[in-house]
Amino acid sequence: MAEVMRIGERLVWAQLVTKEQVNEALEVQRNQGGKVVGILINLGYLDEDTFLQFLARNSGVASINIENYEIRKEIADLVPAEFAQKHELLPIDKLGKLLTVAMVCPLDQATLDELTEVTGLKIKPVLCSAADVRQAIEKYYVEPEDDAEVQPETGPAKAAFKLTGVTELVKQIDALPTLPAVLERVRQAVADPLSSATEVASVISSDPAIASKLLQVANSAAYGVSRKISDIKEAIAWLGLRETYQIALSIRAIEMFPENEKFDYERFRRHSLQCAAAANVLARRCAIGDKSGIFAAGLLHDIGKLVLVEVMPERYDRIVAHVEEEGQDIVAVEEENLGVSHAEIGYLLADHWQFPREMTQAIRFHHKPELARYKPVFTALIAFADKISNSIAVREDAAALASRCSELLSSLRLSQQDVVEAVQEYGAKSDKLDLL
Repeated sequence: MAEVMRIGERLVWAQLVTKEQVNEALEVQRNQGGKVVGILINLGYLDEDTFLQFLARNSGVASINIENYEIRKEIADLVPAEFAQKHELLPIDKLGKLLTVAMVCPLDQATLDELTEVTGLKIKPVLCSAADVRQAIEKYYVEPEDDAEVQPETGPAKAAFKLTGVTELVKQIDALPTLPAVLERVRQAVADPLSSATEVASVISSDPAIASKLLQVANSAAYGVSRKISDIKEAIAWLGLRETYQIALSIRAIEMFPENEKFDYERFRRHSLQCAAAANVLARRCAIGDKSGIFAAGLLHDIGKLVLVEVMPERYDRIVAHVEEEGQDIVAVEEENLGVSHAEIGYLLADHWQFPREMTQAIRFHHKPELARYKPVFTALIAFADKISNSIAVREDAAALASRCSELLSSLRLSQQDVVEAVQEYGAKSDKLDLL
């Protein structure tokens, strides 16, 4: 009950419901059972879509669509039917001792703890709509009546994504190796207040590939250094310790993925670098405070695409081709075909590799910055930098871009003139950027 109350209090704090409405739901729960959130929705006090958006912002777990794939019977059988029905959850995949479970409310720690006891497994929750979970529970746990007509499965072939869909992506990410030990040593050195630039430079220099790319970044047009920086220690002095670590992290993360002929890596790297450069330009014009990590987040904002290319090159190639041919929104097409977007997959990867929280949030919400709650200006800045780099590519007028992105400008406290000047400054630099 304490965990349920905690969720209720969060909803009250977020001004989605009132304290009186939560108390009424708790009274219904005492008399009839059920989940408080479900009762609030049934009473008409809480909209389900609003609740899903709230969870996406606050639960710290990925949001998925389980409508279009099958779950193996042996996976479904890991959770008793009555438990799944009572708590509105569904096991969707198992990797070793890790059970991935789609839940209506992944904030319900009491249910997670109980499920651990029931299954003897570690639980990884993912967020899913109540309608999808209930439909899946009906499919996998409710026996059809003998005289019920069996309807053939319908829908296009893309709906048969099955286990190579969201659960496979989650499994692939959890199975990825950790980042090189040198980055952990850099992180520890940066976190140590007694560390010097000389010590950090020594650690970075032990990995010549990272050292070379770091020097390239420090000397790039994105940072506008007036003279050539020739050694790592000087680069660290210019960039700062924390910025150095985050750039090294982003460079090495991208290099973890081997190239595949089904994907235009040069185009990906150019866009990533241009977004990072645009983010640096914007950061100097808006009140963001600590600017460290801006460049790195710009580099990594689309890293989820590399995961999708790695796991399903041909399928993702068709999605990209369709988006380009039809001019559709890539997130909408990804969610329709895969049940998850590259932004969510990038977030899962960033979380797996323990990236700084502001970076994971920017990666997750760069297409939906209004959902970000942790350092929202940081995410908004990356979102707008992404739009600037795309806008330059299609030669969109800066004033038109500013008009189209008025809400983002408001959150960044930028005027239309600020945008025009930022685009001009960025445009002067973009042609001078060398691919990393």
